[in-house]
Amino acid sequence: MNWALYPLFLPLVYTKSVIFLSGAPKLGKMDTSKNVVLGDDLEITCNVSGYPYPTVNWFKDGKRLMSDKRITLSDNGVYRKAILGINNLEFEDKGEYTCTATSPENPLGVSATIDISVKGKSLKGKF
Repeated sequence: MNWALYPLFLPLVYTKSVIFLSGAPKLGKMDTSKNVVLGDDLEITCNVSGYPYPTVNWFKDGKRLMSDKRITLSDNGVYRKAILGINNLEFEDKGEYTCTATSPENPLGVSATIDISVKGKSLKGKF
C-alpha cells in the first residue's frame, strides 16, 4: 500500500505533558523593629510567595495570634501580603511578632520577626 496516497491513515502520535510547579515559601524583607504610640493602630506586612501558596501564621512572643476585636489577620491575594493589624495599641502589645509561612514543600517554614515597642503619648506642647 502506498501511504502517500492515504495521508489520513498515517498514525498520529500526540503527547501530553503535565508539569507540576512548586516552590518553597519565601518571605520578603521586613523591618526588624518599630516604635509605636499608645492608642495608635499598627499594621505589619509580611510579603509571602510560594506555590502552592503557603499557610501563614502570626505569633506574638511565641504564642499564635488569632483575630479578635482588636487584632485583624488578612491577606491580599495569591502573591500576597499577609497583614497583621492591631487597633488601639496598649502597652501589653509590645513584644516580638513573627510571620511564619509553611507549605508541603517546607513544613518547617520560614519566618520573619519584628520587635514592637509601645511608647506613651507625648505631652509636649499640650500645656
